[in-house]
Amino acid sequence: MKKTRGVEKIGWNWLCDGLMDLIEYCKIADCSPGFEAVVVNQLIATSVDLTRLIENFNNQLGTVYNPSHFQLYEEDLISIIRKFKNKIIHGHLKDVKGKPENFSFPPLGQGSIPSEEVFESLKEINYNGAFSIEYEGNYFGNYSIPIDEIIFQGYYFCSKLYRKVCS
Repeated sequence: MKKTRGVEKIGWNWLCDGLMDLIEYCKIADCSPGFEAVVVNQLIATSVDLTRLIENFNNQLGTVYNPSHFQLYEEDLISIIRKFKNKIIHGHLKDVKGKPENFSFPPLGQGSIPSEEVFESLKEINYNGAFSIEYEGNYFGNYSIPIDEIIFQGYYFCSKLYRKVCS
């Protein structure tokens, strides 16, 4: 495990220590540890950061694929799926609008994620794991849609997308 020096030293070392504990626990519990790159001012925000982290643990760490976070940094979502094809252990379905300095997470289908392309690429790499619909529009975007409506919209969006891509 490689540690770093400089501005992010304390955070990186703390993260590495915690993830090493998680990896060891997952070996005992027979489960797969994963990490999600997150947005803005975080230690691991881009696919480059995530690659560095996974390589730091000799590929013992997987990833939770959340295209909305990579989309904010205008990364190629399909290339990321291919790059991490053997490391994706879970998927988050969340849409996004904007740039890192000014963004929101609208309901599924109302942002800039090319959802059909993402699903097709996940199908191409034979991803057969779980997905979670993740909604943070009430915190990031000032969307005031009732939660039961968000659940209904998310289910409808995903069902329609699944039928189109996987049928």
